[in-house]
Amino acid sequence: LAARFDMPAVAVVFDLSPGQYLAHNRLRPGRRVEDDVVAAQSALMGRALAAIAEEGFDRLFVLREPQVAGALTVERTRADMPAPLA
Repeated sequence: LAARFDMPAVAVVFDLSPGQYLAHNRLRPGRRVEDDVVAAQSALMGRALAAIAEEGFDRLFVLREPQVAGALTVERTRADMPAPLA
């Protein structure tokens, strides 16, 4: 999809401990999921992280520190993109 629109494909992966995922989930107002769901997703992270390097992303960012993950801001920009419709 990114290539079709001449955009880079970028992946941001949060590779944190299960406890860090659970703690973050508990702080989410109105969007919490059950602890067993978080634990299951965390267990799958190892396989997903090993496979993602082969998926053809132009850039891959792996965040392993909660302070960095919490301070992250993502902004999509491209000089020649049309302005959003009002």
